[in-house]
Amino acid sequence: MINALPLATNLMIELLKGTSLVSLITLSDLTFRARQLDEATFRTAEVFGLTLLIYFVLAQIIASVMRHFEWRVSGHMAVHRSIPRVAS
Repeated sequence: MINALPLATNLMIELLKGTSLVSLITLSDLTFRARQLDEATFRTAEVFGLTLLIYFVLAQIIASVMRHFEWRVSGHMAVHRSIPRVAS
């Protein structure tokens, strides 16, 4: 299971980019809104910089949660490995 966690982290970040987040906001919708705001204000750098920051923060939250989960699982496995088996 420990070997699968990094793959699961990458998959979750890909799902974040491709699907809705908590059924409220999608990244494509966020990009669409950023384009609309850019067309209305002509502040391209600020609008897409903020959009990039939002994407980055969401991906970092997922990565941090999965890193913590991986740490807990690997610590749990190490505890079980250190307990000597008692022959019956």
